[in-house]
Amino acid sequence: MAAAAAATTTPTPTTTCSITNHIASTLKYQKSYDWNGSLGADTSYPTEIPSGATVTFQHVGNQNGSKGAVLYRFQTSRDEAYYLVLGWLNPPDSPNKVFNLIEEAIVCPYDQIY
Repeated sequence: MAAAAAATTTPTPTTTCSITNHIASTLKYQKSYDWNGSLGADTSYPTEIPSGATVTFQHVGNQNGSKGAVLYRFQTSRDEAYYLVLGWLNPPDSPNKVFNLIEEAIVCPYDQIY
C-alpha cells in the first residue's frame, strides 16, 4: 500500500498598514514601491489623508513575502515641505519589520528609492 504525500502550502503574507495623520495638514500621495507583492485588485494607496484621519490598506505578498513602501508629502503651517515614508517587510518565515521617516523634501531624493 502506497502512502500519499500531503501537500503543504505556505500562506501568502498579507500586511495590513494603518496610517493616522496627527499633523495639521493633509498628507498627499506621491509614489509607492511594491518589491514583493502588491495591493489587492480594485485597491489603491490612499491619495490624500486629511488631518485627524486614519486610513488602512492591505498589501498582499507573493512567495517572497510582502515588501513595499509608500511616500506622502505635506506642507507645514510655515510652508515647509516634508515627506513621510512608510515601509514594511513581512517575509514568510521571519519577524515583520516596519520603517517610517519624516524628512524635509529638499534633502530627500525619494524618486531614487530602490
